[in-house]
Amino acid sequence: MEQGLRLWNEGRVRAFWWALALLGLNVFDGAFTTYFLERGVASEANPLMRLAYERSPLAFFAWKWGLVLSGVALLWWSREAKAARLTLVGAVGLYAGIVARHVFMLANVIER
Repeated sequence: MEQGLRLWNEGRVRAFWWALALLGLNVFDGAFTTYFLERGVASEANPLMRLAYERSPLAFFAWKWGLVLSGVALLWWSREAKAARLTLVGAVGLYAGIVARHVFMLANVIER
């Protein structure tokens, strides 16, 4: 019984850190995207986010944060399900790749 409770709590803690990492990477993605859009070196591929950005960069960031936060909240509430935990981990991997690509793009923009 005690071991089961310990494993359950460890899973909750890990899910918390994965969720926090996802939210943090989302902030970096939004900041990099805004930076590149403002300098005209990139375009927003997502048509809904493009509309939000055209309205204002603040609207873009608010929508981006709100959508990802909503998704993270749903996954957090479902964290007991293995699929939810795997989705959190996969989303962190995806966002880490996106942020890494942004860092590579930033290095190329700075070189110009």
